[in-house]
Amino acid sequence: MSNSTYDCILSLERSFKARAEQLFPGLLRDFPIASYLSELQVRDPYLQYEDFSPVLIDRLRRIKTVYGQEAVALYHKMGLARLIISKLDNLDNEHFTPAIRQNYLSCFKRIIKDFSTQPDSYYDINRPLWPLRKDIGVCSGRSIPIGGAWVIERRFLARRSMIRRSKRHELAQPSQVSISFGALRKPLLRILWKLRLDQTARRVGHSIRRLRADYDLCYVIHTIERNIQDFRPEKMNLAYQNVAKLLENDSRAWGVFRSSWFLDPALSEISPSMGFLLQVPMNNGAVLYSGDPCSAEEIRQATFLSAERNRLYAEGTYLPKIYFYFWPRQQIIEAFGQD
Repeated sequence: MSNSTYDCILSLERSFKARAEQLFPGLLRDFPIASYLSELQVRDPYLQYEDFSPVLIDRLRRIKTVYGQEAVALYHKMGLARLIISKLDNLDNEHFTPAIRQNYLSCFKRIIKDFSTQPDSYYDINRPLWPLRKDIGVCSGRSIPIGGAWVIERRFLARRSMIRRSKRHELAQPSQVSISFGALRKPLLRILWKLRLDQTARRVGHSIRRLRADYDLCYVIHTIERNIQDFRPEKMNLAYQNVAKLLENDSRAWGVFRSSWFLDPALSEISPSMGFLLQVPMNNGAVLYSGDPCSAEEIRQATFLSAERNRLYAEGTYLPKIYFYFWPRQQIIEAFGQD
């Protein structure tokens, strides 16, 4: 990123601060940006990167209650500007490939553009699929942009326990509606969210599981929904190359984990254009497992963009289901690493 762009970010940060002090006196006194930054820089590696601390979530809710959504948006912009500046100051010291560094710069440019083009509602924590969480993840270092429509995070997973509770895809039964803890878990989490207890429940659950399970450090792939135009095989292969390079430099990581409805083997016939998401890992050493039934929101995602999937779902011949794979690091490096 050029010096002029860097200077532009510094100027934007100063202008956001001046605007906040003019429009919302007391905002930065009661809610210092330093607290926003410190909450994001401390992350529990056993939790998903989008799980922010209850302290931060409560702070954002209080800002909205006292000052309104415009103040929340301005607060995020100040925080993101400061995070971008900090990341740029340290980016050259991190062991990233030129491709990943360029991905960071591209993300930062888009986020800076959003400052002037996105409505205040974009910065609302209650927005469905809250895309801002992905922005915060990249800016704070919680996730790494690997290219295309994807980011990865480093997270400890109870890999062996997850495998014991699941079935390899060759043994999986056809998707069907059933009552199980997996089916009830997501509705229960939605109830907890409404009661503002979801963060506490997640942490208690993770703490209990840590006492009885062995965890492995994995790279977890996530999709950036707004980058759907890059949801293509060639972009995915470039992303795998970046992941392979990261794994070469991180001997602690067991490998890669991915979980989604679009890993359902049925999609290879229903939506052949999405088959690469499963076929490439499976052809290169990944092992697929059957997971939980989809939530109502995940079913909506699976059927919304495809008339064929929507028709088959309405007919009862297609019921979206979550599948996940574990992909050992050495197989990824052998398939996508470069000499």
